[in-house]
Amino acid sequence: MLLIERYKHTASQLAEEPAVITVEGVHTFGQLNERAISVASSLAKRGIGQGDRVAIRLPRGFRFVACMIGVMLSGASYTPLDAHLPIPYVEKVFKQLSPHLTIIEPDTKIFGDDKEVLFDDLASNESLQFTAPKKDTPAYTIFTSGSTGEPKGVVISHGALACFTDWCTTEFSPYARLPLLNVANFSFDQSVLDIVMLMAAGCPMVCLSGTPTIMELVGAMEQYEVAFISTVPSTFSILLSAPALLRRFSLEHLRCVVLGGAAFPEATRKQLFSWKPELDVYNLYGPTEATVYCLSQKVTADTSSPFPTVALGAPFPGMQAYLVNEGDQIINGSPADGELVIKGEQVMTKYFNDTKKTCAAFTINTPELKGGKVYRTGDIVHRDDSGTYYFTGRRDDLIKTSGYRVSLATLEQTALQHSAVAEAGAVAIAEPTIENRLVLSVVLTPQSGTTIKDIDLHLKKALPAYMQPGEIHTLDSLPKNTSGKIDRAALKRMMTTKG
Repeated sequence: MLLIERYKHTASQLAEEPAVITVEGVHTFGQLNERAISVASSLAKRGIGQGDRVAIRLPRGFRFVACMIGVMLSGASYTPLDAHLPIPYVEKVFKQLSPHLTIIEPDTKIFGDDKEVLFDDLASNESLQFTAPKKDTPAYTIFTSGSTGEPKGVVISHGALACFTDWCTTEFSPYARLPLLNVANFSFDQSVLDIVMLMAAGCPMVCLSGTPTIMELVGAMEQYEVAFISTVPSTFSILLSAPALLRRFSLEHLRCVVLGGAAFPEATRKQLFSWKPELDVYNLYGPTEATVYCLSQKVTADTSSPFPTVALGAPFPGMQAYLVNEGDQIINGSPADGELVIKGEQVMTKYFNDTKKTCAAFTINTPELKGGKVYRTGDIVHRDDSGTYYFTGRRDDLIKTSGYRVSLATLEQTALQHSAVAEAGAVAIAEPTIENRLVLSVVLTPQSGTTIKDIDLHLKKALPAYMQPGEIHTLDSLPKNTSGKIDRAALKRMMTTKG
């Protein structure tokens, strides 16, 4: 069953129950459904339907959610563009996407055409003739910057989204109808998990506007008795290093923590279970191109990892994972190391309007993987004897320094093993005499009292000399891209200036 079909069932069964909770108040599923149908009917009157692209440029909240559902009900696909995204980035997206319509607020910057419509103008009392979309039609297109800084549109079909929904509603069934906190903005695909749990599992979504602080997030979790949260690991690395917050807020209703979107440090795992031993904790892995996540590891207090980060786990049902070597040959047997290639129904349809990038991502030069939906992740992983996968680095983060090949991800993960390091980012700066100079930037937890010398000593104990950074800097925060991940190009520019 498609997500939008599941939603129709949820909305009819839970009409009087809370759906979206914001500072403005509580909106029931009945109210959400009424507004979503109004949006869909209004879009239909404007000629918007299957095959059309609708961009949503609104602040995070009830209206945004109603628009996403309304667009799906209309048969069109949506592209979420949070109102707080930088204008130059949005302009690049619009140049590629050329949406048939953009839903905006009165104070939203427009781009000089007549394809915008105010949210308040999408009001219709006409009934909606809903037709379930075909599995291969686009549900949404999310833009991600990747390592290049240039946005690329990942097109996800209704069929791929349905497969992801099936896994979520099965694995997270104990938390159905329990409140969840939406942390990621809707332009970041991590938020799709929250949307799925709202639409298919009936979980009321606590939705904060803007970019909430840790204090605001924890306050909302306490106020609304949040049971389920999905976020990046650094959120909990910072929270667990703030004892004053933990003393002030008990978070006694919290039952499940889902972490993904970045490496999950072993140190954070230990802190989580030291804080709340009874928690259900998941580490989820997947590129945007695989419909949010495609590998899962249920984490426990005893699930120790031989690597600095928690295991990625094993593939979802219906998804397959392979390791290939530099010649694209499948690596059989375990233990083994290689580039992770994924295959299955959750793989994206394409990069929007970019045949060259689509072909590069889908092309695997080995007969066993030709045909079907295949995607090369660019991630270098280790597979142990049990078939469990562990992240060890990126194909494009391997650099040479003094004749040695070094993984920047390994340096970052090792730094994160220090209990006072909340975030870590490593870059390589060209230096002719040694090829590249390693520069590490770290964000330290508040009141840790840790110094650069302490971090340096920690790295010297854990890594060989050729992997040691030439410089270590402390920052208040690392630069982030629109997906909430480290903006390595911006970090490199900062470190080049410092050098």
